[in-house]
Amino acid sequence: MSTHYSAGTGIGSVGYFRDMFDDPELSEDPELAQARVFLRELERHMAGLTRRLQTALTSEARQSIDTELTTVRRYVDRIHRRFPGITARAV
Repeated sequence: MSTHYSAGTGIGSVGYFRDMFDDPELSEDPELAQARVFLRELERHMAGLTRRLQTALTSEARQSIDTELTTVRRYVDRIHRRFPGITARAV
């Protein structure tokens, strides 16, 4: 059974949790669920850093943002190694 939840509606997150608790086949490992949430937040942060990098005014600012972006990418890579095939669900 595949269910798609749209991002930003608010209804999707309620539906996700309702299905998760009402349908035992849809529940997932708590560690995987936590990793999925963290991955989604890291991906959002990477997008923000990328936008900031494109508009940084000084080389020092670009270097600082690039260093943080490299660190965040490392965290994302570690999550993908620990949980192969993981994707950040839109909620």
